[in-house]
Amino acid sequence: MLKIAHFSDLHLTSGNQSIWGVNTYDNFYKAIRLLNGINDIDAILVTGDISDDGSLESYQTADALFKQSSIPTYWCPGNHDSMDFFKSQREQYSKIVRSVIIKGYKIVFVNSVVEDKDCPNKNRSRGKITQKELEDIKKAISSDDLPVIIAMHHPSYSMNSWLDEKILINKEKFNKFVSFKNVKLVLFGHVHHFHVYRYTNPFVASASSIGFAFKKDLPKFQIDKGGEGFSILEINDEITIRNFKI
Repeated sequence: MLKIAHFSDLHLTSGNQSIWGVNTYDNFYKAIRLLNGINDIDAILVTGDISDDGSLESYQTADALFKQSSIPTYWCPGNHDSMDFFKSQREQYSKIVRSVIIKGYKIVFVNSVVEDKDCPNKNRSRGKITQKELEDIKKAISSDDLPVIIAMHHPSYSMNSWLDEKILINKEKFNKFVSFKNVKLVLFGHVHHFHVYRYTNPFVASASSIGFAFKKDLPKFQIDKGGEGFSILEINDEITIRNFKI
């Protein structure tokens, strides 16, 4: 059995600045303390927005705290992250890789971030999977017969709420693409809300936010206080998922 923790949307800032009245560092510390009380975690997958402002300080803080957990940790970028950091990062505890094999499962990390050409060093809120990224994913998926888990920032399924404004631009193309028989699980962030989109193959779910949470039934951008958290997934012949509030 593979047991993974799904973290997303930490939104750490330089100088420990609050966001909308929320101290995201405090929430991150709470999440790590809670995680350290859960046994037999094989890996932590972080689906983007580690930083809110792209500052080196925020990545260094996140990396140091993940290191304290002693659990292998893997990041993929979100729209608030610095793409320069993700392109240059090599030697930290938390790894940035295309794929990794853990307990017979291949985990493939996808870049869904669209850089904003009109605003240097900024990214657009909605994501897109480029043709090159699709080709690279296809190579990673089809290179062997291992069951596959895909981790990325932007969701490709609808919640039928205002959170759909955050959905992947070319979602239909991506969803058709990941219909490969060996893709068992797709994990998203970005919506700041724990949600299971589908239980059939592939199993699809988003994690709540560590930093601050939203809720699909609340008004747009209203903070879901107490909704912050992360997911624990146990993967074997079946997939079970539990949301841990912090």
